Amino acid sequence: MSGPPCQPIDVSKSKHVYSHKNVSAQRSTQCKEAQNLHQRMLLKLISSIRFLASQGMPLRGHLASLDSNLYKLLLLRAKDCPEMKTWIYRKECTSPEIVNEILALMDSNS
Repeated sequence: MSGPPCQPIDVSKSKHVYSHKNVSAQRSTQCKEAQNLHQRMLLKLISSIRFLASQGMPLRGHLASLDSNLYKLLLLRAKDCPEMKTWIYRKECTSPEIVNEILALMDSNS
């Protein structure tokens, strides 16, 4: 049984060639990128809380968090920073407990 002769394959042009980075290095890079993103978003949250507090404006609304001044300000800031919108919807970052803790830390540092 003879078939077509085997031809060598040039894998150097393949998209699936292994890179020189190992899996742990790639995960480490992804973790660092995620940490940097969360740090930037947290700083935006803190500066937004600081702004509203300095203006004497309430942070939370009467009906729900969607009605709050903080939520509206963060949505406005998300127009300049698209990844913030996704971060805002992860409600654990803007929970009343976290916002109150940030306010308490601001108060203790002033």
